[in-house]
Amino acid sequence: MERNYINRNEYDADRQRGSRHQFVRIVLVVLILSMVLMSFTSCKEEDPIKIGVIISQSGAGGHLSAALDAIKLAAEEINESGGIQQRLIEVYSTDNETDPELAVKQFQEMEKDIAPDIYITGLSSISTQLIPLAEAAEVPILCIVTAMEDLTKSKEWAFRFYSMASNEVAPIMDSLREYNIKDLGIVHSDDEYGMSVFNLLSAACEEEGISVADESFKNGATDLSEQVGNLADKEGIYVIGLVSAMPVAVDAFTETGYQGYRLATSAACSPGLLSLPAAEGMIVAAPVIYNKNFSLAETLNEKYMQAYGAKPTQQVATGYEAIKILAGLLQDGEITRESIKEKLALGFVYTGALGSISVKRGEHDFTFPLYPARIEEGVIVYE
Repeated sequence: MERNYINRNEYDADRQRGSRHQFVRIVLVVLILSMVLMSFTSCKEEDPIKIGVIISQSGAGGHLSAALDAIKLAAEEINESGGIQQRLIEVYSTDNETDPELAVKQFQEMEKDIAPDIYITGLSSISTQLIPLAEAAEVPILCIVTAMEDLTKSKEWAFRFYSMASNEVAPIMDSLREYNIKDLGIVHSDDEYGMSVFNLLSAACEEEGISVADESFKNGATDLSEQVGNLADKEGIYVIGLVSAMPVAVDAFTETGYQGYRLATSAACSPGLLSLPAAEGMIVAAPVIYNKNFSLAETLNEKYMQAYGAKPTQQVATGYEAIKILAGLLQDGEITRESIKEKLALGFVYTGALGSISVKRGEHDFTFPLYPARIEEGVIVYE
């Protein structure tokens, strides 16, 4: 009968091999667990930066839908380059229909369901309603296309990126002097924006001996013939309102046969108005974005035209540059609501399609300059 015997040396060798295999298995398990933990950590670090955009896409402020497109365009460009500190930007947007009450409800819902790291909104009538909510929730809010003068005064969490009412007044005062206009009529919207510009311009005119008479209208008005007609004896009529009000005012000038100087805020620089023959010769305040010799403006012009088939306005540029400014400020350090607020208040210098913006530490208004200009053959011509 044949027996199998195991050599003692072979037995010890088998045991050693088994121990080595067990050790390798343990090492592999540890490595796998480490990789799993690292992946969880990595996911946490790569959580998106959430931006809540509560903006008008319809109603009297519907032109801001183009600013939302620009916000998304800038976010896409940043994400394609790796995001901000390897974190992608996610844009959550709602259409407040230019209704302040609806905007408040949307803020409350977004705060509950999404809790963005920062909010972006637009228009003075909407911003004035959302800022108190942002202050209470301790979340930064950046207001674009908002010219009301004291919008961010004494506010901690609210910031503004746009030309202010005082920026609108300065170039128009230059034009009043240039054309020696001493008797001015003002047709203005009766909202926060319209009243802010009207009050500042009236005070400036009074200082220089220029008489002022005014007529007001509500946002969404479709006929301003009565207001313009009541000021028909004035040497010039200045229009203050949203972009949607400007073609209505031009129609009123035509219908009433008004022969004096026609002036308007920078809202009159929109392509929809420039294309109207009746807008020829209007005196406006204009940002540098319409200067074809300004390369940064032309770069944005090409990008936006390629993406959306339209030329960007200053409202569009504000949305685009707002995201670029945020991205620049958040390149290092933690990204929280508190840190975003602190970095926005640190002060910075930024040059983009709207020109050079210099913000001092503690300032909450990021403004860009406006210049005297006129509409000539469908384009903006700077004085």
